[in-house]
Amino acid sequence: MNVPFFSIIIPVYNVEKYLPICMDSLFQQTYKSFEILLINDGSTDDSGKLCDEYALKDERIRVFHCKNQGAGCARNVGLDYAAGQYILFVDADDWLETDTLLTYVQSLKSYDWLIGCSHNCYFNHESLSSIKVDYFYPANAYHSMSEVRKMYVEIATNGVSHAPHNKVYKREIIERYQLRFPDRPKYEDLAFNNAYVDKINSLVIINDHTYNYRVSNLEGVAQKLPSNMFEIFIDVNNELIKLLKSWGVYHRREQQLLKSQFMMDTASCINNTYNPNLMYTFQGRYRYIKMIVENPKVRQSCSGVKCSTFVNLIVRLVKIKAVLLIMGCYSLKHRVRDLLRK
Repeated sequence: MNVPFFSIIIPVYNVEKYLPICMDSLFQQTYKSFEILLINDGSTDDSGKLCDEYALKDERIRVFHCKNQGAGCARNVGLDYAAGQYILFVDADDWLETDTLLTYVQSLKSYDWLIGCSHNCYFNHESLSSIKVDYFYPANAYHSMSEVRKMYVEIATNGVSHAPHNKVYKREIIERYQLRFPDRPKYEDLAFNNAYVDKINSLVIINDHTYNYRVSNLEGVAQKLPSNMFEIFIDVNNELIKLLKSWGVYHRREQQLLKSQFMMDTASCINNTYNPNLMYTFQGRYRYIKMIVENPKVRQSCSGVKCSTFVNLIVRLVKIKAVLLIMGCYSLKHRVRDLLRK
């Protein structure tokens, strides 16, 4: 087989219901020079069997069966075996627009990294209920390392750089620097992207709708974050600060953006204690929120932040360590949300 232009790496874990939609969107691409690496990440349903069936039908498909280690580790397996000039990461329950690969080819030119626009697709059971634009940043091209580094904090703090999907990576850069996803339960993709952007000289952002991200019924309602998510958010924020300082671009503007992002992440950790799946007691929730508001990094990040109206209110309450008032605000927020859903 000739060297493909794209290697499309797809971690697969218990998605037998959605994988055919994803694969059909790839088979229907108007641009055909690609290979697909399906990484069966220890699925317990028939996903692995489906992968093998696809490989028998199309020589562009290779399948790897691994024990369950998470999406980051599965992507690393794909990177170890990818042969294409450029790398795409696709989630097995998402799908591409028919002209996505052609759009990427036409937009890439000599850029080291391409970032596209994805849509969040919300489902009510199995029916598509709504679509909203996500991971959006105004289309632009950055032709030098200094240009990329000056603007990166903006896409790193508005979510554009977090996910690996809707992006195209140059495999030569990944292999030259042996870049891989770290083994951690959340934001391993942002760590990978931070490592990648540190090595590139150019970036193009397009606002064409190329990627459809499936949002499950539970997401956006009560996302279950890992129990150490607050510590992970601290690490992520510190990693970005370290990166920006190494570039010499950590100034007042960058400091304020990272403070604001950190406080939004902090608020999401507090909000997560109201996830019914976690079954926090009143005392447990109080202790957890008290631990957050007394954290030195949180104390240092309370001034001059610009967030949503609700998060700004929470930040003010964090500043005065009003744990019970914080809990009251979130309780009221969730009651109102539940009433609106009825």
